[in-house]
Amino acid sequence: MRNIVNISIKMYNSHIGKQSSCKLDIWKNLYGTPRQPTNVECGYYVMHFMRDIIHDPDLAFEKKVKGKI
Repeated sequence: MRNIVNISIKMYNSHIGKQSSCKLDIWKNLYGTPRQPTNVECGYYVMHFMRDIIHDPDLAFEKKVKGKI
């Protein structure tokens, strides 16, 4: 999954003309995020956390998630 997301980000950046840096993308495991009980809720969890990440102007999402649970 990470590989697909990394490729998608690189494709988007090249589409908008943004220069890519040589450093690798940083992935973090966020402990404290709830696990989905079954396969049915995956869309909800993805959209819920994507909304939180996008609306976070300080990019302090990691700290906020640790405090939720």
